[in-house]
Amino acid sequence: MAHLKVNLFASWKLSEEEEIQGKMLTTAQLMVVQNYIAEAAAEKLLLDPGSTKKELKVFTKTEAALAARIAAYQYIIDESACIEDNQRYVAEAAIAAATLDPAIRSTPVMEIFATSSVVVEPEEFNIEDPAYLDTPDLLELPPQSTT
Repeated sequence: MAHLKVNLFASWKLSEEEEIQGKMLTTAQLMVVQNYIAEAAAEKLLLDPGSTKKELKVFTKTEAALAARIAAYQYIIDESACIEDNQRYVAEAAIAAATLDPAIRSTPVMEIFATSSVVVEPEEFNIEDPAYLDTPDLLELPPQSTT
């Protein structure tokens, strides 16, 4: 259960499950955050540096604030995507394991999923990475000798 931590800002001590659930965006939330990014980006494109030092100073501050806002929104989206990728990976691994190991085959997939703590960061596992594609298939059998 979440507990309020006493400090200058409102922050919470969350369980791992609460942290995961809190990072996952619904489709509607994702669309709203993407709209915020689009609004800030459009505003940033319309900024005019002006012709005086004072106008340039205002431009620089406003541009930096908008860039920070966009980065913060993107961070929220990235955290949600990472959680979704991890959950998809764990579910796929559980299904794959259930098809290979008879002992696991009788365990419900959701039970395997619920007890797994595998976390894969996006940069660690990129199926489109050429280096990954050159990796030999672990399930591939070595060529048989014909002699």
